[in-house]
Amino acid sequence: MRRLMVIETEGAEFVGPRARAAGYEPLFVETTAGSRWLPAAAKLDGYDVLRAGAADERTLFDVWRDCQAESVLSLALLEDECLRDARLARLLAEAAPHVHVLASPLAAAQVMADKGLTKRVLRSAGFAVLPGVEAHDLAQASEAARRFGFPLVVKPRRGFVGQGLRFVRDQAGLAAAFQGRARACLVEPFVSGVEVGVEVLAWSGGAISQPPVCKGVTRANLFEHPAYRVRVCPWDDGAGMAARVRSLAEQMARVLGACGLVEMEFVVARGEALLMEVNPGPAGLSRLCSAAGGADSFALATAAAVGADPRAEAGQASGVALMLPIVCAPDAALRERLAARSDVAYVEPVQGVPTLRIRANLLLRGTHAAGLHRSLDELGALSEAGYLEEARVALGARCARGAAEVSGLNEGARTT
Repeated sequence: MRRLMVIETEGAEFVGPRARAAGYEPLFVETTAGSRWLPAAAKLDGYDVLRAGAADERTLFDVWRDCQAESVLSLALLEDECLRDARLARLLAEAAPHVHVLASPLAAAQVMADKGLTKRVLRSAGFAVLPGVEAHDLAQASEAARRFGFPLVVKPRRGFVGQGLRFVRDQAGLAAAFQGRARACLVEPFVSGVEVGVEVLAWSGGAISQPPVCKGVTRANLFEHPAYRVRVCPWDDGAGMAARVRSLAEQMARVLGACGLVEMEFVVARGEALLMEVNPGPAGLSRLCSAAGGADSFALATAAAVGADPRAEAGQASGVALMLPIVCAPDAALRERLAARSDVAYVEPVQGVPTLRIRANLLLRGTHAAGLHRSLDELGALSEAGYLEEARVALGARCARGAAEVSGLNEGARTT
């Protein structure tokens, strides 16, 4: 049987069966970078797993040389690891051009790892991006403040999960935000709107987007990063914007030269979708999109990695999924209780966020939004009032749109 080398283990329970169905035996390579930020991979029994520690591209190349895999799939999440796997792809292109690698080329990975450069490239290609300037010091940041006005958001050019973000209300806050910063930052206006993420699988044959994920309204409390708050999929504003952001995300992935799973983050405001940033890896939307009835992101990526056409597996969302933060640590007893529920698709532990009480995310799924309201009633004791209210508002909006659509259909039936 042919070999598929899979770098990192997020989604392994989906990748493994899909690889074997295609005639490939997977070797999962877990590094400390992946295990530090992601929960332990589930259902790896029966598969070959290599714990590679703090592996760089040379170490991973040695792993490939030992296993002689015909294909390599990168599921790296963070910028540094995406760059590592891009360098590995370059090594393999030189040493073994017959090996099929699903990872972004180094030039593309370098662009996507730099938030400012990403926006410049996309802006020059004609896309609407969130305004912003790069500031090396307080004087440049103050000039940006005169241009945009307050409030502002200050963020590092490289970063993830909201690290280093500051919400700035006035000049004193701007001075505090730049105190002690040694590197250039992005200074952007704070735009009130809805944050929407779109995951895209890009490969040599094209790009496929998943149903959009609503991450809630933009907010001043940047500690409440979208990874730690209510998210709903699929998002639909009822005005055609969902299809628009999917199309934009696919186009942007192609322009950037991405290869593999990437996420485009937009803020939708006043009828316009502005790109905020690009995450060069899966970025946490994969399970949510799949649970909403979309195609399995990990299966799509596996298909592309082994040379199959992912479009044969793509589909449209037919249900609804919600990520609910909970404040209870998911011990063995709680996990067993949740595993028995058909509406719980996944339990994602959250660690290392002392500013929030959140201890895990529950991925809830259903065929319609009304059904998930019952799930919230039954599981509400695990969460907090604020999260529950936000979830009910998001689901209520979906119910209202669905009722309006049904009413419109009924009205049409009466007049024909």
